[in-house]
Amino acid sequence: MLGRFSVTTLLELLEAAPAANVAIVIPETGVRITYESLRRQVGAAADILAASGIRRGDRVALALPNGPAVIVGFLAASIAGTAAPLNPAYRYEEFCFYLEDTKARLLVLPPSGAEEARRARIEALEARIAETEQAIRDIESAMAVPGFYDDRAAAQTTIDRHQALMWKVGDLMHQWEELQSTPSLSSSTDV
Repeated sequence: MLGRFSVTTLLELLEAAPAANVAIVIPETGVRITYESLRRQVGAAADILAASGIRRGDRVALALPNGPAVIVGFLAASIAGTAAPLNPAYRYEEFCFYLEDTKARLLVLPPSGAEEARRARIEALEARIAETEQAIRDIESAMAVPGFYDDRAAAQTTIDRHQALMWKVGDLMHQWEELQSTPSLSSSTDV
């Protein structure tokens, strides 16, 4: 409970706080961020996550250093999807494990640094691209077998799966290229 409010979510807690009250104090600089400012920043970040395809239940991994960005990112990810905060000091192997374990659809990184996280994400995308391309080759081999089209329903299901995998590999390749050129954000989408 917050005063007379019954708060059950982080969003409700954020909305229930008086706008002019201080939400965050940055000790190093003395900067104070009000709840109104925090709400605006979190809302804008949640909108960006939603616009990039994040939905309820999608995990958003964050490997950001302590500070306002990680607070805004965590709250925004919790609103748009599910936040999966990672320690930015993890080693490469730890990032590999946690990115796989969480099945994070998006990884939010600072504009510079976080090279271990970036490398883990790039290699995970490369592995998923290779797996998806192999699945496409397997389906194409099955489609080449005489009699494949005799069972039209089964053939259509396989053709639909092939098309979905073609879209997926294109999306993964786009994400890989984006990660190579935009160091602060990487994403992955499953079909």
